[in-house]
Amino acid sequence: MCTSVRVAEAAATGRPVRAVLGYCAGSSLATCVADAVAKSAPAPVTVLFDAEATTAGSLSHQFTSTLETSADHLTAAEMEGARALADGLVEAHPDDLPRIAAALVDRYDEVMGEVAARLSLNQFFRQQLTGGFTAYVEYMLLAAQGRFDTRSGTPLFVSSKEHEPPVDGARHLVLDVDHTDLLREPAVHDLVAELLIGERPW
Repeated sequence: MCTSVRVAEAAATGRPVRAVLGYCAGSSLATCVADAVAKSAPAPVTVLFDAEATTAGSLSHQFTSTLETSADHLTAAEMEGARALADGLVEAHPDDLPRIAAALVDRYDEVMGEVAARLSLNQFFRQQLTGGFTAYVEYMLLAAQGRFDTRSGTPLFVSSKEHEPPVDGARHLVLDVDHTDLLREPAVHDLVAELLIGERPW
């Protein structure tokens, strides 16, 4: 529904959609957008940067890495307990992403309650802390419903060094750049520009 609304908004501008770009977990949604565009217009170029599948493991990783940003305000036992919870959920329910997400959000809210109390933050700030993480988890669950192929063409996977696409047999281009620098790399900008104006074969 959200994809259809966004595509309709883009179409209403009267300007052609020449490309759909996806990044990390959101790449699985970019392909859905590309197919929606192709229903009423020429199929756009689809380029996916460091595409990642959303899994139980990636939910767990996001949970622990987000908590680590508050590690200065948490005890070692709280951090270890959070990691143990995440690992246990992945092991017990590897295919039940909504269940894992709900449990991680609940624990995150609990931990942020402790942080808020130690820093004398009011309920509003606690809700802001929890709300940001909850929104990101919901985004990841949405991404888990996407896919990495299109009905209207073949996506190009562009990866930083040592990154592999989440699917086999993909059209794949690897650049000698770190993940954190991929989207700011001039070679990536040039690649997208060449694809859009047709200087690079699609």
